[in-house]
Amino acid sequence: MIFVGASGNDPKNDFEIFLKNYAWVIAVAIVLIILITIAIIFLLNKKNKKPVKEISQASPSEWLEALGGKDNVIDVQSTGSRLTVKLLNKDLVNRDKLTELGVSSIVVMSDKITMVTNLDNQKIIENIKNSQQN
Repeated sequence: MIFVGASGNDPKNDFEIFLKNYAWVIAVAIVLIILITIAIIFLLNKKNKKPVKEISQASPSEWLEALGGKDNVIDVQSTGSRLTVKLLNKDLVNRDKLTELGVSSIVVMSDKITMVTNLDNQKIIENIKNSQQN
């Protein structure tokens, strides 16, 4: 069976006629597909994003106590969600207390620990350094 288009036997001409008649439908369909894809990506990212907490309700003295005391902390630095604390004695660190304060994971190295938090690390650092000076 041979298909005979509206313009005779020329399939190229039939395709051109189809595009002229339905170009707007194709364009709207493409725009809708793009918009739906963007909406799905946005909603998935919004759903998975954890809200950044304000500084925990803990006082600087509680942080220092969990880190082994004011004299145990040598230096505190922050990089993104990581809080790195250089310590004199890593054995004095109270992991359970740090978890209560909002630390999600702790990596212990030879002379420092790195903690991952979703808190405002800069405020924690400022509070710890101010409390060490007092």
